[in-house]
Amino acid sequence: MRRYGLAMPTGPRKLVGPGPVWERGIRVKFHYTQPDFAELILAEQTYRVSAQEGRAGHGLYVTSARPGSMSDEDLLSLLFTRPRPALFVEGVVVFRDDAFSWERYAPRKYVHRTEPSAILDLSLVLVGIGARRRGNWLWSEGVYA
Repeated sequence: MRRYGLAMPTGPRKLVGPGPVWERGIRVKFHYTQPDFAELILAEQTYRVSAQEGRAGHGLYVTSARPGSMSDEDLLSLLFTRPRPALFVEGVVVFRDDAFSWERYAPRKYVHRTEPSAILDLSLVLVGIGARRRGNWLWSEGVYA
C-alpha cells in the first residue's frame, strides 16, 4: 500500500540492527530513578533498599513499563503517588525478569519485598542501565548485548 509516495510495510515488522534486549523477547523489569543513581547502581552492582516504607512495604520497586512507551507525565503518575520532577524517570535500571521473586501490587507495578535498609547483590541479575541526557537515552553494555 502506498501513502505519500512511500511503500508501507504490509507484513510482520522485522527489526533491523541491534535493539534493546526487551525488543528481542528477553523479559525484563525496569526500576526508574535519577540518572546519577542508575550509574551508581551499575558501578556498585548493589541496591540499597530505603529505610522508609513504600506503598507496598519495604523492597525494590520495578515496573513493566518500557522506556519511551509513554509520556514522562504518565510514567510519573504510574510510578509515584506524590508529584515528582521528570528527573526521577530519566534513569532506568534494567533487571532480568527472573532476578527476584516479584510480587505484583498494582497494574504494571511489582515489588521484591525485603527488610528495611537491605542491600541487594545485583551482580547476576542486572542487565544494564539507561540515562537520558538531553532527550536521548544512553545505554550501558548489556542492554544491547
